[in-house]
Amino acid sequence: MGRALDVDGDSLPMTAAHPHIAAIRKEVTVMKSDGSGNHQQSQSWWVRSPKKQKTKEEEASSGFCFSCDNAPSRGWGWAFGYGTCECYEGWNGACCDTPDDITTKTHGPYMGNPGTYELYTFNTKDTSEHMIYPDCDGHNDATDSNVPPEFSGLWWMDGNPASDYVASFGRSSWQSVADGYSCVSATLTNQQDASTHNCLGGMDLNVYDENVWSWHDEALGKIVYGGALGVELTYKFECGGDDNGKVTYCQIYPNAAIPVTSNGWVTVPPDLVSFDMTRAGDDLWIRNSIIAGLEDYPHNYYLKRITKCDGTKGEHWDDYLSHGANAAPSKADVFGFGADEREKVSDVHPTQLLSKKL
Repeated sequence: MGRALDVDGDSLPMTAAHPHIAAIRKEVTVMKSDGSGNHQQSQSWWVRSPKKQKTKEEEASSGFCFSCDNAPSRGWGWAFGYGTCECYEGWNGACCDTPDDITTKTHGPYMGNPGTYELYTFNTKDTSEHMIYPDCDGHNDATDSNVPPEFSGLWWMDGNPASDYVASFGRSSWQSVADGYSCVSATLTNQQDASTHNCLGGMDLNVYDENVWSWHDEALGKIVYGGALGVELTYKFECGGDDNGKVTYCQIYPNAAIPVTSNGWVTVPPDLVSFDMTRAGDDLWIRNSIIAGLEDYPHNYYLKRITKCDGTKGEHWDDYLSHGANAAPSKADVFGFGADEREKVSDVHPTQLLSKKL
């Protein structure tokens, strides 16, 4: 006696009662032989189809999460994939698998004479995507202005004791003496070796302005920014010297809009507080602070290029992201001063603050 099976199937549509279950009708034809002829008998039944694996999006929409990716354990609430995921800070979504857009986290507004500003948070690793800077010709698209090309890109203030991280000349406008710029002093004097340099021109850097100066993402950074905006803190750079056609020395004059003079501005004299900047190479300037009466000065910190003029990573990018783990020592400036003798670079936090104008 022999037996053969012939199987075919028809799908049954999903029902409202069972929206996630599809059934298939299986019909089997059995052929029997009893010696006197063939006898045919058909039987059929319904079976459930294989369950389709859900995507993350389907899990989220149904409230089902096999695992909470960035959240603590749900305890007994995990049973069968159900139970709310309580996301860690910085994550959202039913399964905690979607990172927050931290740039929507703002602080302010801050009121100032130049306008109303707001601080927003950004990831340190995305610095070049948020800050503006001069291109390789020294041109600033934001203000249709120019600076000397040696100031292009973004500059990390490594070792700066204040509440700021990165500086940019992306809204500055350089004017040369030949084009009519009037220097505070026609001769610039290096406070460390008394060498003198003719002032070739100058430019302003408004530290409160939009996307050109980053601040520590903490209460002190917000307080200092509010104060900088309140007095319209501006650094006036006047530069001279020559290193293969590139300036080597800049005197920096802090200016504040304090209404105690006829023009409403106060400039700190360099014999009281001297801020200057000396060139040490294409990717390094040494920032010197000399304060009258304090023996532990000059205090040096280091402007290190982290983003080049074309937007690529600069020589010091990896140090910038090392959280203070990389070695610090660097060469002296062109005058022989200011070599970095620290063991490690300074730590930069994972997030920072930038201002935007409202």
